[in-house]
Amino acid sequence: MATPLNIPLHVKYIQDLGKSSDELAYHLTSHLRLNAIYWGLTALYLMGYKDALDREEMISFVMSCWDDEAGTLSSDFFPSLMFNDAWKFNRGAMD
Repeated sequence: MATPLNIPLHVKYIQDLGKSSDELAYHLTSHLRLNAIYWGLTALYLMGYKDALDREEMISFVMSCWDDEAGTLSSDFFPSLMFNDAWKFNRGAMD
């Protein structure tokens, strides 16, 4: 028999991911943060916890990744159209 998914534990894990800014791993993975927010929000939505992360904080971070020169969202390292497509797709789920 399969063990049931401990949803509150997974929600807490996702909520705690961005809180360890004093750890080296946080800084070494900064280029992955935009993708992590996308997948974290998607997972939370699927688990029924779409409001588990602060909406304004998430929007503020995503908008801080906007690259005027490239006309797209960007991680710290490169602009990518992939980010735009993913966020356009997920935006409907956030509303």
